[in-house]
Amino acid sequence: MNGIREALKTRKYNDKGMRNKTVNWFVLLGTTILYLIYAGILILDFTKEKLSVGVAMPLVIACGLAILFNLYFFKKSGTKE
Repeated sequence: MNGIREALKTRKYNDKGMRNKTVNWFVLLGTTILYLIYAGILILDFTKEKLSVGVAMPLVIACGLAILFNLYFFKKSGTKE
């Protein structure tokens, strides 16, 4: 039984800060990919003249990404609590 307890104490993500950092990284990565896909679709529609939002939506997307990256890089292991 001692071997099992020692193994549990030495797990990679036993520390809450490391778990939060990893989860925050995947949230940042997923949201960034989603925003970039959305921006790509907007740009394609704009170049085909189907959409006339101009630069408003890409600016909103850029602001959202800037906020996400600032939150991640200044508080990597932070929580919403």
